[in-house]
Amino acid sequence: MSSPRLLRRDPRALAPPAGTVDVHLHVAADLAPGASSLRRDPGTPPPTDPAGALALLDEAGVDRALAFPPYRTGYAVANSRLREAAAASDGRLLAAARLGGRVPALVPAVWSVRRSLRSRVGSRPPDVDSLEGYAGVKLAPHVDGVPDEELLADVRARRLPVVVHAGVTCRPAWIARQLLPRLTGCRVVLAHLGCFPASAPALADAVALAREGRVWLDTSASWLAELVAVAVREAPGRVLFGSDAPLMSPRVAWQHVAAAVPDDALLDSVARGAAQEVLGL
Repeated sequence: MSSPRLLRRDPRALAPPAGTVDVHLHVAADLAPGASSLRRDPGTPPPTDPAGALALLDEAGVDRALAFPPYRTGYAVANSRLREAAAASDGRLLAAARLGGRVPALVPAVWSVRRSLRSRVGSRPPDVDSLEGYAGVKLAPHVDGVPDEELLADVRARRLPVVVHAGVTCRPAWIARQLLPRLTGCRVVLAHLGCFPASAPALADAVALAREGRVWLDTSASWLAELVAVAVREAPGRVLFGSDAPLMSPRVAWQHVAAAVPDDALLDSVARGAAQEVLGL
């Protein structure tokens, strides 16, 4: 069924409501002044610095965003500078510390060999000096590994929300077994509806966890409208808006979600209600 907002052909009908929160924004606060990029995979867009991130939010009409660094071999500098940028953003950027471990927990064979060799050459410096001042945590176990128990205990003690990459390389079932028991008391968000890039079985598992009240889901990188529609319909109140910027413009990402969710009350929950609950806004 087509969204009533699309049928009206009114651009304002696709605008996000006041108070909309984007919970999935990559921000490279460690870029040198005037630099357009650091080392990145071919075909990926240049990283976005804090000023560029705020410009993307302004263009989309999004009030604030949970931001974390893009991929690095270590996150000490990127996390610290992002925390500083968030503190200077008048509340619009909320810094999530990206954390990992020495050896990735779930990786393709090539990644595993490469990271294992690197870990033998030198030790991994701590990703944070302290979790003080962070609004959340980002985990990507398939490329970064999982933090040690001491750091996870601090995450639990602070009851920080945790966004976890989820999909075919980090399945919801694995997260339920290996991570959720170690994140008791934390509000856990499965990124990409838990099904990146577009796995129906992974989506079913993620929705089941959300319906049980164990996780929330974000819409980042979920570019099949039916996946968004199913998640919002089957797990109402447990889906948050995420753009995956700069890989996707927040403006376009929001229009995609708005077109997929015809119910205004459910869309409002995706825009801000669920995020306010998860982030304690």
